[in-house]
Amino acid sequence: MKVFFQTGWARPAAAALLVAVAVPRAAPGVELDLAGAVQLALERNQALQAVRERQVEVAGAVAQARADAYPQISAYAAWNQSRNPAFLNSRDFEDIISQFPGASLTPRSQGLSSAGVRVSQPLLTFGKIPAAIDLARLAGRVTEAQIEVARLDTALAAAEAYYGLLAAREQVRALELEQRAREEALAVVQARYDIGDATHLELLQAQAALAEVGPIVATARGGAEVAEIRLWAVLGVHPDEELDIRSLVADPPPPPDRALLARAGWQRRPELKALVLEREARRRQETVITADGKPRVDFSGHWGRQVRLIENIDDPRFDDWLIAVEVSWSLFDGGRRRGQQAQVRSIQRQLELQLADTDLRVLLEVEQAVTGYQTALARLAAARQARAAAQEARRVASETYQLGAAIFADVLDAQRREVQAEVDAVASFFNTWIAAARLARAVGRLPHEVLGPSGWLLE
Repeated sequence: MKVFFQTGWARPAAAALLVAVAVPRAAPGVELDLAGAVQLALERNQALQAVRERQVEVAGAVAQARADAYPQISAYAAWNQSRNPAFLNSRDFEDIISQFPGASLTPRSQGLSSAGVRVSQPLLTFGKIPAAIDLARLAGRVTEAQIEVARLDTALAAAEAYYGLLAAREQVRALELEQRAREEALAVVQARYDIGDATHLELLQAQAALAEVGPIVATARGGAEVAEIRLWAVLGVHPDEELDIRSLVADPPPPPDRALLARAGWQRRPELKALVLEREARRRQETVITADGKPRVDFSGHWGRQVRLIENIDDPRFDDWLIAVEVSWSLFDGGRRRGQQAQVRSIQRQLELQLADTDLRVLLEVEQAVTGYQTALARLAAARQARAAAQEARRVASETYQLGAAIFADVLDAQRREVQAEVDAVASFFNTWIAAARLARAVGRLPHEVLGPSGWLLE
């Protein structure tokens, strides 16, 4: 029996289009449809949470940039002990000491205590601080767009894992039903052989047919376990949690108009938005670099008291204060700013090219996604026709064999063809839904957001 395992999907004959198969677990079950699976992934997927954490980082950068525009106030207190012989080293010392005959002028150590408040405030930066704040805010918006990209990718991965688990479980059920059918067929052939109505070759063929399906069933069960683990990983669910997957019987709707899809892709794709915002952020960065080469005016000052004896700390005569307005201007920096500006302008040109390329890539991805979806729909229709034909062929072969007008090998061949047709039909069904999820991703939507009872919702 030939079974395709590249998708890991199959289905039994005469079964519903999809039947939920629960895997027993110790923890309470979580019943999921597609929307629930996507929502759970968006809430619990660890990789997505790590991307979202960047918002906190960017918010801190905005606060840091904004802080440069506000006054900086700090309190200080200090005590020091020193002995300074500078007076003895003065050239005028001998003239001075000659006026004090017999005097011994020996420097002594002394301690000073000081306390006060310092304040500083930038007065003029030629737009550097506002540009830095705008740059930080734009970085936050770029991060939001990047988070949306990760959100869409996570949702698509959840949809693919969701459909994959449903199909893998259905494959197990299909092959188990086929295994039981072959056991029953072997019993029938054995009974006919015992009464001399079947040949020894037919008995051997029935035994071989049953034996060959055993490894395939075991492989399918392993595939179902792998598919479940994959879904756990995407959803951020602990392996001890039970996952009850709801039945899915609705057929995918026909695709919407290509022009509508292309317009939705250009309007909603966060990759385009991220590039536009990053380009604007680089312009702000160039403003910051340019402002570094212009004069800067700052206000600074301090007030406090400095005393030798601590008991004088409340005496106003020991006030120590300073008010200053400073002008600074970097006249030559060795070409550092020029190099920074060249780098930023090059990045801007790269972003322009990336934006143009992404525009074309979005259009191409939408075209590929809608073509893939249409192809999947066509394959689904063909697979269902083949399945119906295979089911009828098996029925005819079984009835003919029972009448003695066919050999058992004909029944086995028809049986294999029916099972393979079921595999193809289920694979086509889920491939079509995955193609629909990929089309939703191509236009910047979550899989369950664009499919309603009446079809695609893109307006």
